[in-house]
Amino acid sequence: LLYHWNGKISELTRSNFFIVNQDNKIVTPGEGILKGINRKHVLELAGKHFDIEERDLFMDELKTAKEAFITGTTKKVMPVVQVDDLIFGNGKPGEITKKLQKLYDEYMDGYISESS
Repeated sequence: LLYHWNGKISELTRSNFFIVNQDNKIVTPGEGILKGINRKHVLELAGKHFDIEERDLFMDELKTAKEAFITGTTKKVMPVVQVDDLIFGNGKPGEITKKLQKLYDEYMDGYISESS
């Protein structure tokens, strides 16, 4: 369930929402959202490899997005390949989303190793 009001996207019920635009920039809402810990870690990791923009994100932008993904405690970095009838890319997880999944998994593996 993707929350939006007057065309402005906020978040999901228990997850944060991101798109990758045509310039390979990661865009996510910056205000009026739950700034979760996984969102924070993904933004830090992504910022080392990609341009990031935290700002108002609008439903119309989904039409031109190359990729979309969500972050959350149980979801980590999860690809979104479709919203309603709109399919992102070729309907499969995109390269940037897959890279972020890998970076996040490596980060968590390192965190668990340090804690042991």
